[in-house]
Amino acid sequence: MAVKLYFDQVSNGGAHGKTNNGDKILYNLNAIDPKKAEEYTDMLFRQDKATIFYYAGRFLIIVTASLEMKEKFMVAFDLNDNEDSAKRSFKNDPNEKELMSLFYKMRENIKQDYDKFVLVEGKSPNQDFK
Repeated sequence: MAVKLYFDQVSNGGAHGKTNNGDKILYNLNAIDPKKAEEYTDMLFRQDKATIFYYAGRFLIIVTASLEMKEKFMVAFDLNDNEDSAKRSFKNDPNEKELMSLFYKMRENIKQDYDKFVLVEGKSPNQDFK
């Protein structure tokens, strides 16, 4: 059974998701890898801003936040294991090298992890307790 990642908006048949909800972001990071969630929160408290790049199954994940500006954002997208699509998506991005490196790392496990995660719209389970 696939692990659900929760977003405010899911589009393109479940290939793209985005949220600016902090509860969903933390829930998703913990669902992907609890160490990543800890790394993200530690980075935020140390420097007020944090941006992390990660992958979950076939999805590339970008999370960015600023405590000072009270902004947070998480996006997930499936590039369909397409190198040309990845290159076009990241062209001229200041993080292009890091994102392409992550794309290649993701590809190493894509066959076994392809359906490990699914993007869904709605409340994350940790929101029900508030």
